Amino acid sequence: MFKKINNFFMSIDTITTKLLFLVLCCVTIPLVVVGSFSTNIINQSIIENPQVMIESEAHKAAPDINTTVSAVNDNVKAISIIAVISLVVAITIAALFARKITDPILALAEAAESINLGDLNYRVKIQGSDETAKLANSFNKMVINLEREERLRNNFVATLTHDLKVPMLAENQTVSLLLKESYGPLTHEQREVLELIRSTNTSSLEMIGTLLEVYRYDAGNVALFETEFDFVELMAESINQIKSLGTDKKIELNINADQENIPIKADKRDLKRVLHNLVSNAIYHGIYRGFVNCSVQVINDNIIYTPSTKTECYTTLEKPLEISKSILVTIEDNGVGIAREDVPHLFKRFALSKGRKPSGSGLGLYYAQQVITMHKGFIWAESSEKGETTFKFTLPRNI
Repeated sequence: MFKKINNFFMSIDTITTKLLFLVLCCVTIPLVVVGSFSTNIINQSIIENPQVMIESEAHKAAPDINTTVSAVNDNVKAISIIAVISLVVAITIAALFARKITDPILALAEAAESINLGDLNYRVKIQGSDETAKLANSFNKMVINLEREERLRNNFVATLTHDLKVPMLAENQTVSLLLKESYGPLTHEQREVLELIRSTNTSSLEMIGTLLEVYRYDAGNVALFETEFDFVELMAESINQIKSLGTDKKIELNINADQENIPIKADKRDLKRVLHNLVSNAIYHGIYRGFVNCSVQVINDNIIYTPSTKTECYTTLEKPLEISKSILVTIEDNGVGIAREDVPHLFKRFALSKGRKPSGSGLGLYYAQQVITMHKGFIWAESSEKGETTFKFTLPRNI
């Protein structure tokens, strides 16, 4: 019986009609049940007490008032109990059918959240012919289109970056030969121009490399090439390669480590690119005669890291972080800072800060998060209204 009613309910093609059906159930069921049982109870009470009525008629006297009142009270109690039971049953039935309306809405909300998190393989399965079923069908078509566009965009990026990378590498090689005066001596002005061309090409190649790496991580074609190396040495090497970026602003670059050598097992190439991204960002958004402090700390024991709770400070870290048997890397600058409203979107693809001037593609931090997460570490940012910004990440030592 219930299955037939359920099939009937699912066949209704509008939510409004379903709601009216539920209201009708809540009102009609108690009325029908109470009316039917009330009539039966009253009739039964008359049948069960004929003797009282006959004796009263024979003696020409009024029926015993106590007996009458008692019978009425019994009938009222019975009718009240039946009314309450029928109302509970009606509400229960209505609640069960109401889930048929709310469940599809919750499924759509869950699907939207999954899509927001980047899961384009998610599909909504809703049966029926009402508005939610039609919406689910449209939602699935939208996701299919998004998935196709994402695939086309990724293929386009991969092809474009590859086609750009080859000639730029050749150009850089030619510039290097010119700077070595392989084709003849250079004047001071010519050398400056060639150095500028090589620096610009190197930055462009860095961006192309980041695009290719992001595509590789998004496509799931990632296999870390882990080797054992000294992280302090890697940090010093990375900073020395890009320290010229801060020459014009006279930015001071400092390296601090609580140990002279900190061995770690990880993908050296990917981590070097992460350091390049974070340090170059700090330089780009730094101030004249500012500083960039890079430090690494070994954490052996369990600690709970909690960021500053001052009102002028804000962070991407949503809750205290437990750190153990890891290294904690910090990149700190006293530049223009990050706008508070940009913090929730900081590690998303193509996110550009309002507080910081756009200086890249908006992929560097997204890529950094992918690499650190792949290494089972955690990365976050802290900033303040004073303009100071700190990026921190952890890496398990794995040795």
